[in-house]
Amino acid sequence: MAEAKYFNNTIIGQYVLTKVPVKVYANGRFLIITGVDDIDDPEMGFGMDENGQMRHFDYTAVEFLSVQGNKVDIKTYNDGMEKAFSGGEAEGGGEDKEEEKPEEDSKESDKLPKENIDMKLKNVIKEISQEEVDAEIEGAEAQIDAAKAKFKASQAAMKDAIKTGKDKIKAAKANLKVATEDIELTERQKKIAGIK
Repeated sequence: MAEAKYFNNTIIGQYVLTKVPVKVYANGRFLIITGVDDIDDPEMGFGMDENGQMRHFDYTAVEFLSVQGNKVDIKTYNDGMEKAFSGGEAEGGGEDKEEEKPEEDSKESDKLPKENIDMKLKNVIKEISQEEVDAEIEGAEAQIDAAKAKFKASQAAMKDAIKTGKDKIKAAKANLKVATEDIELTERQKKIAGIK
């Protein structure tokens, strides 16, 4: 793996995607990287300064990163990547094997389809983001379905309450009619009996 000469959006993006606080030190100031959108452009990044203002920076101007409070300069990054990808081979014996690998790689690469590779970080994380969006959509649709079910249940309860109320009104009117008829009957009986 070739050593990086300066930080780029892909390197910084590796740290940002871990969801730990990342700051770049560029042009004599720290800039907070708020998300992957800040480093989407492969030529220029954005970061928030100490006043909350978004400032652009050139990746070649980044002296080091502050990852969760730990200083990571380009040498530290390259050393870490070398250790991660060295596979533990001895330096003397590894050189011959490295010389053979490019020939094999070139033969294998001839078999692979040649595609235009877009280095924008947004495209690198597009698949991950799509899965997250799909999960959010699924959750929102479930929430809508639950709300519709509650609404239907409340409509049914409302209809039952209205029906019960109408039945009470009918019963009250019927009672009033019976009471009125009883009063009229009593008055007729009094007239017949000659009582006033």
